[in-house]
Amino acid sequence: MPVIFPLSSLSLVLASTIFAPNIAFSESIQVEQVFKEKGEVDFYASIRSGLFKVHGTNDQLTGTLSQSSEGLQGAFSIPMIQFTTGSKMRDRHLNTKIFQSDQFSDGSMTLSPIVLTGKNYEGPFNGKLKFHGLEKDIFGLVKIQMKENGLVHHASFTIKLSDFNIPLPEFAGIKVLDEVKVEVDGRAAL
Repeated sequence: MPVIFPLSSLSLVLASTIFAPNIAFSESIQVEQVFKEKGEVDFYASIRSGLFKVHGTNDQLTGTLSQSSEGLQGAFSIPMIQFTTGSKMRDRHLNTKIFQSDQFSDGSMTLSPIVLTGKNYEGPFNGKLKFHGLEKDIFGLVKIQMKENGLVHHASFTIKLSDFNIPLPEFAGIKVLDEVKVEVDGRAAL
């Protein structure tokens, strides 16, 4: 049974871009299923020697996924200031010098449609990541399991800090590598 959900002006712009760029939308659109997303984002940054990794985590991921005839697609956001690394000094440095959370408070991602042919999907995904004021294409791998009242997923992708104009973090002459692994675990309920 289709679910109808109201669209704000921002989601109307997103919906018109994602679902059908050549169709004008009214105040609501009809899709097969809409899922409310909650999840966690982790990042892993290594130093040049590879002997040490910084692990950051944030469990404030929110968004929506929609299942339509085009596939599973969605939009997510996360407050950057909520990332923690296990060190208050490192967290402060992360938020003020690297993420610059006062200027770029949220990161966001849109997921391009993934066609699900059964209850499970494991394979590539792509989308757009907006981080540190810039938007870039991203590509990664995702595992999706459909459940009775929603779905669970695990996605991973790699970004380069330099692609987002972030200078490589350095402490006592030790620099972090440009490539950072990102993992997203989510639960989406109807």
